Amino acid sequence: MVGTVGERVAAARRRAFVGRAAELAFVDAWLADAEPDVAVLAVHGPAGIGKSTLLRHLADRAVAAGVPALVVDGRDLPPLPDALTTALAPLHELPPGPALLLLDTLEAIPDADALLGDHVLPALPAEVRVVVAGQHPPATRWRTDPGWSEVLRVVRLDAFTAAECRDFLAARRLDPAAAPEVYAITHGHPLALALLAEVLRAGGSAAPGPSPDVVRDLLDRLLVAVPTPAHRAALEAAAQVRVLDEPLLGALVDAEDAADLFAWLRGLPFVEATRTGLTLHDLVRDAVAADLRWRDPARVRALRERARVALLARLDAGDGDPAQALLDLMALHDDLRQAMRLPGGEEPSTLTPLRDGDAEAVVAVVGRHEGDRSAEIARHLLADRPHAWVVVREAGERVAGFLCALRLPDQDPTAATPDDPAVVAAERGLAALPPLREGEHAVLFRFWMSAESYQSASPAQALLAAQLARTFLTAPGLAVSLLPCADPDEWADFLRYADHRRLPEAGFAVGERPYAVYAHDWRAVPPAAWLGALARRELGGPGPAAEPATSEAAVLGREDFAAAVKDGLRGLTRPARLATNPLLGSRVVAEASGPDAPRAERVAVLQRVLREAAATLRQSPADERLYRVLHRAYLAPAPTLERAAEALDLPSSTFRRYLAAAVARVVEALWERELRA
Repeated sequence: MVGTVGERVAAARRRAFVGRAAELAFVDAWLADAEPDVAVLAVHGPAGIGKSTLLRHLADRAVAAGVPALVVDGRDLPPLPDALTTALAPLHELPPGPALLLLDTLEAIPDADALLGDHVLPALPAEVRVVVAGQHPPATRWRTDPGWSEVLRVVRLDAFTAAECRDFLAARRLDPAAAPEVYAITHGHPLALALLAEVLRAGGSAAPGPSPDVVRDLLDRLLVAVPTPAHRAALEAAAQVRVLDEPLLGALVDAEDAADLFAWLRGLPFVEATRTGLTLHDLVRDAVAADLRWRDPARVRALRERARVALLARLDAGDGDPAQALLDLMALHDDLRQAMRLPGGEEPSTLTPLRDGDAEAVVAVVGRHEGDRSAEIARHLLADRPHAWVVVREAGERVAGFLCALRLPDQDPTAATPDDPAVVAAERGLAALPPLREGEHAVLFRFWMSAESYQSASPAQALLAAQLARTFLTAPGLAVSLLPCADPDEWADFLRYADHRRLPEAGFAVGERPYAVYAHDWRAVPPAAWLGALARRELGGPGPAAEPATSEAAVLGREDFAAAVKDGLRGLTRPARLATNPLLGSRVVAEASGPDAPRAERVAVLQRVLREAAATLRQSPADERLYRVLHRAYLAPAPTLERAAEALDLPSSTFRRYLAAAVARVVEALWERELRA
């Protein structure tokens, strides 16, 4: 008897697996060392063709044969440089011997071709067999490289044959006699087969519908046949989020049986169980989400608001990976989710670091769009700060666009700085904002353009937008971002919508060509608040001209912050006095209250934050006396400090010395939280 629901689902999926006989036979022989010349099997095919199902089945077969298997899905990886390396760490902990590594959804891993070919795969033990799967075949560099081409086998997955279609129905306890009609409708497309099988299991008909889009037509019929309104609500909720786990489902649907609904979703043929939860197939998610938005936009707003609240609570509590939580929040915004998806094509564009040989192509593009002086500046930055560049490539090689992100102040103060008007103006613009604090920096996106369309919308710009978002959400210590625009009128509405404000002091000119600069202060409106504001605006909240998400936000320097903490402690028991304290706009209060909390709620949060910081003094016996002094002075204050000193039987001078030390400790604790928030 299989023990858990997950094990029962896995066993059912193994029984239901059909087809792919040639691929299975090859991998079985491969694992038995009968194909020693092959190191990497690359599986590719369009969405819904069954790549993930095949990889999951290969992992099960390997484990059954005694070969350890590790499955890594690109959708589970946060957009961090070492994400794939970290995910592969368990592979290096295995004992010597054969092992199987399966990398799924390769298109979701930035610069996957270069990352795998140049760094990840060459470092693996020779006994490890690797299967990679994605929508597109390996890039040209893999197929033409004299080394990789010898050890690479490429397999394209196609639709099922009529015989496999019959086996598919039989494995799901459906009448195989319906196979000819089913095959005529679906043409053997596995996702369409799975949807039609669900329609038939629910008592529906295999008769073709009116829509030429088979998948959409079958999905419409399946939604009608969903068991109950609660099940349909669960499916619609799953379509609003990037990844769904059981607690999140419970937060999204008004049902006591979230566990049963989650188990039902997990058993659907177009739902995949990943390391972090359930994901709907992209085609299904888009169709379900579009249908609900057309039928009931208010419900979409409600679901996404519930998801935002639940995900922000996780982020505030420190539950799970913060990069993943921010990705989940980003996915609630349609425009950002689309920006993070790679454009299609036989060999898709990808983001890569700067490579040898790129410099001349980049300089030529800059010169064509911005002139010789800008090209000179770009050439200098390419040589002096190659780490600052990312490149959009087409067909794995051609430079189709790029982005140069300069850190200010520079991490390497000894590096030569070009005579760049943009950097000079950026420093002038930063001087007009609250000063950068210890551990903080700004980023100037000095060059960002498509090779063909410059700064206008294009597939390359979609990838660059994704890189901007990754920087905003994951760069440690990012305080301010600055984005120059050659045509501010073209981008003004979008940047205002994205809470980036024109910073006049940072405007500059190269030669006779002027550039406007838009900025966002991430200390005033941090990533979580920014994402929440974008989601509300998209779903009917304040529009593009809305004020920043936190109108009371305050970016305090170290001395002003310390003064505000001291004043806050003195007025701790007097809410009217705290109502004007600058700490109400600090990040340390915003992270505890939420960015949109009313002033009265922020006052209560400030009181709690100050008391919690004071209570940390009680964690050490050596500091207990400091806490007692602080308690009698401010937490439960005596009428005067002299009376407080008498209550503790301390000389007034000693009491005041202890009090200054206690306040300094509270300031330090809160300052660290402010910088870390």
